[in-house]
Amino acid sequence: MTSTWMILACWLGCAGVVAPVELDPTRYMDVDQIRPGMTGIGKTVMSGTTPEAFDVEVLSVMRNVEPTRDMVLIRCTDSRFQRTGVAGGMSGSPIYVRDPSDGRLKLIGALAFAWLFQQDAIAGVQPIRAMMAVLDGPGRPAGLATWPPMLEPDSRFTLAGLCCDQKPQNKDAASDEWLAGLAPLRAPLVAAGGSPAALAWLREELAGTNLVPVAAGGGRQGGNVGRVRLEPGAVLCIPVLQGDMSLTVVGTATEVLPTRVLGLGHALGADGEIELPLATGMIHTIVPSIARPFKLGGVVEVVGALVRDEYTGVLGVPGRSARVIPMAVEVNEDGSVRRYQYEAADHVYFTNVAMGAALTSSATARREPPEEHTVRYRHTVRFERLGEVTVENMTSQRQLGTMRSDLLGPVALMMHSPFGRARVERIDSEVQIESASRLGAIEQAELVRNRLRPGQTVKVDVGWHMFRGLRFAKRYALKLPGDLAEGVYPLVVCSWQEHLKALRKEKPHLFAPRSLPELLDAIRLIGSIRADRVYLRLVTRRGGVSYDGLEMPRLPSNRVALLGGDARSDVTAYTDAVVAACEVDFMVSGARSFKITVDKLAPL
Repeated sequence: MTSTWMILACWLGCAGVVAPVELDPTRYMDVDQIRPGMTGIGKTVMSGTTPEAFDVEVLSVMRNVEPTRDMVLIRCTDSRFQRTGVAGGMSGSPIYVRDPSDGRLKLIGALAFAWLFQQDAIAGVQPIRAMMAVLDGPGRPAGLATWPPMLEPDSRFTLAGLCCDQKPQNKDAASDEWLAGLAPLRAPLVAAGGSPAALAWLREELAGTNLVPVAAGGGRQGGNVGRVRLEPGAVLCIPVLQGDMSLTVVGTATEVLPTRVLGLGHALGADGEIELPLATGMIHTIVPSIARPFKLGGVVEVVGALVRDEYTGVLGVPGRSARVIPMAVEVNEDGSVRRYQYEAADHVYFTNVAMGAALTSSATARREPPEEHTVRYRHTVRFERLGEVTVENMTSQRQLGTMRSDLLGPVALMMHSPFGRARVERIDSEVQIESASRLGAIEQAELVRNRLRPGQTVKVDVGWHMFRGLRFAKRYALKLPGDLAEGVYPLVVCSWQEHLKALRKEKPHLFAPRSLPELLDAIRLIGSIRADRVYLRLVTRRGGVSYDGLEMPRLPSNRVALLGGDARSDVTAYTDAVVAACEVDFMVSGARSFKITVDKLAPL
């Protein structure tokens, strides 16, 4: 999916027809009633919590910007817009035009679109009729709509083949593609309490989306912000992470009905039915910029839940609670222990964004990893009705990417699976950062004996070349099965990467799940393969077929042919290997291969 599509899909989505909606003529004006030259006002919060009016003039009505969808072009004539421009965070600001039939100001829609680098404050308005369709239109199940995949190309879960999608390699093109024309205002994702490293990761992660991460403080400053009323033009906040660090999407409420709230005027991610916290907010200031001015704000109080995210806006329900996921992170850095607590939104995309930012900020709250560093970590993710998965590993001289990927990978796979969406119940992470490098490459290896009897032990002397030049040798062993047939066998001494690739080739059925429980088992298997192990592997001539996920060894050839008839996809041949995972205290790289001969008459 290209960055262009991810941006434009928020309002040029695949939905076809906007259902007819009855508009109250005393409150609203339809597109057919709007003419160029009409004047009116918009409402938005410039600073603080109170919506302020600004003058607008209708320039034109653009018909069929997408089948059955129109858009109203306006110019914001208020002098303040000469300084600020149309800013991110104004999405949803209600626009009222004076009706010549009765002289009253009536709501025509929400300010929602603009151009980059425009010299005049011209904006596109999402018509109120299209937004009202969100109230009563048929709900769509939640799904990954315009968000980019969360798995890194070099993640162990990607290498294992559990996810075919990868992040786009060139995300810098996203900003240039915006130059093409009118697009939804990019919403500020305000980060408070996060480290510079967390903000840098967010900027990279959110490139190509409709969000712009910015650093700021929280909403309540010293308790001087009282209760805020949710009204048209008020700040509409979506807190996707709360706790020792917070992440908040800032927008504006368009219309407040007795039991529901409409906002933004475009999609957050066009995800259909969602469950995200809805909060009131405040604005510190509007940061001017020729390219992307934006509102700097934060949460005042959580007051409800967003329940629907459609192409023409979002729908919230005041008083309803949104489910959140508790997350605890403990960081031990050279003996100094810090603990952090968070609550992440339950969402197909924001859960991983929140977790990645929280984990990164926790690990770098005091400082980024030193030049020489080793990171050991243990992530435990509990899923409702499915159990938990624990990934324990270490990395050295790799910063935090591998550690973060080992948390985000399992969650992304379980939440985006073709078998349904798993719900995360709780996340616990333990991180230990050491100011030392622990990298070891296999420089050489030598068999003690290359001819053995079944049941004897293969011994390999491995020469290690450590980071900064230290060299040493150590012996490792693999016991052969007592009933291993005579013959010549390949033996490999390797790191986790080679072990994972070989295992995937030998037993492909383990990496082809057909249900959420099987996917969780595959994740557990991959998560058990560690970087601080040297693997000794001997591929046997044994094997069989896997039928419906069940291994059936040593089947007669006629049974194998019967099971494999009609090219059944649930029947897969596999090969057994004898493996020893030998623990070391450093991150292993490299591999060496040998041939050994198994002979019942070999010397004892």
